[in-house]
Amino acid sequence: SPLPVSSDAEPTPTALHPLAGGPVPDSAVELETQTGPDGTERAALQTPSGNIVCVLGSDLHGCGVLSYHDGGQYGSTDRGPRWWFDLSGGARPAVDAAGTSPEDLRSGGEPRVLDYGQVAASGEDVCASEQDGLTCWNARTGHGVHLSREGYQTF
Repeated sequence: SPLPVSSDAEPTPTALHPLAGGPVPDSAVELETQTGPDGTERAALQTPSGNIVCVLGSDLHGCGVLSYHDGGQYGSTDRGPRWWFDLSGGARPAVDAAGTSPEDLRSGGEPRVLDYGQVAASGEDVCASEQDGLTCWNARTGHGVHLSREGYQTF
């Protein structure tokens, strides 16, 4: 049966990646880290469309959908539009404001493009890119999110 979708989201029209929530797969490419603007190390990736960006570091740790930022379909907070999913905690992520702009995410360099069909990892974090979206999760907790232009599904 499909996983429940958070109350403020439309269900995504596709299933989660088959590896979602599991351990770091042997086939995963290890993401290179870059030094962010504040001197912290972080890995960054984006989908081939450029619509989904992830930053996995100690200063910022999660993924965002640029069309959610620009379209505002999930509302906003005093920190800005809800477009970001914090993957640093042990709980199921929720859509929120990032406290940063999409442009700020690129200030540490261009993110690696994760081609459709590829799986990448940075430590315990795994992201799988498919034509229907990006699924990212923490291999230790099993929590994560499937992101697409159409909507998202947390798990």
